[in-house]
Amino acid sequence: MTKNISPIIISTASVEGSISLLQQLVEHGMQVYTFPMIEVRPIAKSQYIQNAISSISTYQWIIFTSKFGVQYFFESLHEYTRTYELPSHIRIACVGQKTANVLVRYNHAATYVCPHNNGDDFSKELKKRFEQKSLRVLFPTGNLTQDIIPLRMPETVDIDKLIVYQTNKPLSFNTKILEIIVEKNYTYIVFTSPSAVVNFVDFFKDIVSVPELQVVSIGPVTTKKLQEFGFVSILQADEYNYSGIVQKIVSHNTLY
Repeated sequence: MTKNISPIIISTASVEGSISLLQQLVEHGMQVYTFPMIEVRPIAKSQYIQNAISSISTYQWIIFTSKFGVQYFFESLHEYTRTYELPSHIRIACVGQKTANVLVRYNHAATYVCPHNNGDDFSKELKKRFEQKSLRVLFPTGNLTQDIIPLRMPETVDIDKLIVYQTNKPLSFNTKILEIIVEKNYTYIVFTSPSAVVNFVDFFKDIVSVPELQVVSIGPVTTKKLQEFGFVSILQADEYNYSGIVQKIVSHNTLY
């Protein structure tokens, strides 16, 4: 680990999806390097998406678990309907306030925002809200999203998972930042998703010693994936969001 006065943080999140994290780290006096291990891209036009949008009025709820789900759903909606408007009866539920905040761009607000930034708690809360109700729910999400939410819904709830974006392994990486990792001239590597962990290990398992890496995880799902691949020195954010990551780094950095 580096003895530099200013902590050196390496973020594996996609650049477009982690601007807030990068800003917060810099505001706390840290040196930050972006080393994205995922790339997020919208799904191309498809009959599958068009069919869901054409039947949008048949849904009572739309649920979002990420800012990308919000962004690419409404971009698709606008592409096919030339508007961001939804039928007035539709309610929206989101994981975390940051996801809900993205709705403002499209002149919408969430009916329910789960304060816990993870799909497990979100699914439990939705199950309580949807119990004994006959509902159709649209779930715009990414290709790697787990089926925790659909599997936990009551039998009376018909939930349609709509893939509006895909998370891919990047085609290349910054070799200079890899050198920083290999030479251990950093404080922490930050992981904000299981897919970033998978891609990192796939790239570098023969170059770095995974058990020796110092990492910070955004939450339990990412931590579980890190442990599966042999990471040992893991700090997990108490709040499963970017602010939680920053708080965890600050509280565990003895140089502060």
